[in-house]
Amino acid sequence: MFFIDTRHITSPYLNLAIEEYGAANLDPRKRYLRFYRNTPSVIVGKHQNTFRELNYDYAGKHQILTVRRISGGGAVYHDLGNLNFSFITGFKQQKLNSLRYMLTVISDALSKLGVPADVSDKNDILTHGRKISGSSQYTNLKNVLNHGTLLYDTDLDHLSRVLDSNIHMVRCSGVASTRSHVTNIKSCLAGEITLTDFSAHLLSCIEAEFGPLEPFEFTDAQWQEIRGLANTKYSSWQWNYGNNPDFVVGSVIRTGEQALDVHLHVVKGKIADLIPVKTTVAEQTLTGLKADWIGGSFQP
Repeated sequence: MFFIDTRHITSPYLNLAIEEYGAANLDPRKRYLRFYRNTPSVIVGKHQNTFRELNYDYAGKHQILTVRRISGGGAVYHDLGNLNFSFITGFKQQKLNSLRYMLTVISDALSKLGVPADVSDKNDILTHGRKISGSSQYTNLKNVLNHGTLLYDTDLDHLSRVLDSNIHMVRCSGVASTRSHVTNIKSCLAGEITLTDFSAHLLSCIEAEFGPLEPFEFTDAQWQEIRGLANTKYSSWQWNYGNNPDFVVGSVIRTGEQALDVHLHVVKGKIADLIPVKTTVAEQTLTGLKADWIGGSFQP
């Protein structure tokens, strides 16, 4: 197995670009492992509505980024106290079970540190009934990407607040997250262990299972492609918000001294229609409002 050491990179845009590039381009005859961390960010599943998953105002106030990943599943919060892993292997039908295999290795490593850990039916890792890891899977039929989180010393206050949406959805498609009771691995340890030491322990346990890890380096040309993907896709409004499933949201619009309750129909991140609710609006006023609002990007 090869180890891609990118632990010095903390940009969620770049880290998710590395995963997509790796899944598309790495040799499917080999296996690859990464550990990485991100600056504060909400990472939403491919089929989720970004606005339903996070508190947009709180994220903005605390400079928490929002990024969509290529795998499905629910939204997760990342920060520098959270250790993320990704495991890429060639696609074969039986290798779709590779995620659970890796999670079992990780849960066994936690048990060796005195943290009783079990893998749930949903491929979460739990300790004392609380979630310490969530994961998801993506395949392009060439490679399988398994990736997940490990809540080591995460700011759980930020996590709970930023994942509590403040937007009133009238109708929304897409995959909704299931909220879980969470805790930090660090708080379950008997002694003081740094995140660096914890990471080293995990790598040692993985090597014991899979054999020695060989270092892997991307070439300069590959890094250029990865950075291009981060800049054109993962940091773009279109990918992170424009790809939201269609939804209808309640809002209040002021026209003169009148406050109008309206429903905004949003398609691909753009306002497609404006419908007054419980209020009679003069046709000329409504026509003007629609001209001002329809076609614009939805901003809470």
